[in-house]
Amino acid sequence: MSATRVSLALAAALWVKSEPADACSCVEPEPEMISPSNVGLAPINARVRVALPGPGTGAGQHQIVLRVRGGKAVPVQRRESVVSSRVYVELLPEAPLAPDTRYEVAVVVKDRRPGTLVFGTFETGTETDTAPPTGGKLGKPAVYKTSPWSGTSCSIGSPWVSIPVTAKGSDPGHAGARSLYAVWVADAGGRVDTRAPATTFLAPVEGALTLGKTSYCDPDDFPLPPRGRLTIGVALIDEAGNHGAVQRMVIDVSAARAHPPRRR
Repeated sequence: MSATRVSLALAAALWVKSEPADACSCVEPEPEMISPSNVGLAPINARVRVALPGPGTGAGQHQIVLRVRGGKAVPVQRRESVVSSRVYVELLPEAPLAPDTRYEVAVVVKDRRPGTLVFGTFETGTETDTAPPTGGKLGKPAVYKTSPWSGTSCSIGSPWVSIPVTAKGSDPGHAGARSLYAVWVADAGGRVDTRAPATTFLAPVEGALTLGKTSYCDPDDFPLPPRGRLTIGVALIDEAGNHGAVQRMVIDVSAARAHPPRRR
């Protein structure tokens, strides 16, 4: 059996998702490395962020390994945040990565043969990035609910939020790096703790950030309450974990208005 077929078989065994017979035709969720980018060179103080299907799949219990390509694992600290449909894992290397080196990220599952699936690679440069990203200003969030769509069951009727990106961000410490938006949910007193693991990491799509599940097939989710208000903090964050100014927002879920469902 080819290596590609082995990897696909392992992925299918780990993350099988059942759907109602009348559901939309959805792409099965897979593990994803969301940073660093595999285009360009990562700083040697880069953090690795991955999204796993879960937690119902049990994916969050599996070991995520950062290693030199074809070599030994790199000692890391693991931080994670669990939302209803995904587990976001951040790996913090305990020492700077080796310069000019190719790394790979893999999930290891015990008691399975083969038990390793490589799902991301990146290459380091020689620089250390300590400068926070700038810009990345966001506009006022709009809250929606999907409306029934005749002939399908894509709509799930839950709220979701669209936040427009009104000014493009940049990373002066590492030109060309991929910057994401980190989102933290505030505590009961409205305080945003950016030292805690981010609830999620988002990249703009069509000029906006999306929080919440927009349709049945949407792989992303966010813990929005069914009603009332939620306070969040959002900041542009780079591959090394430096973040820009935190933009605090209060989302009024009760003000959701109808929006046609979108396939993802």
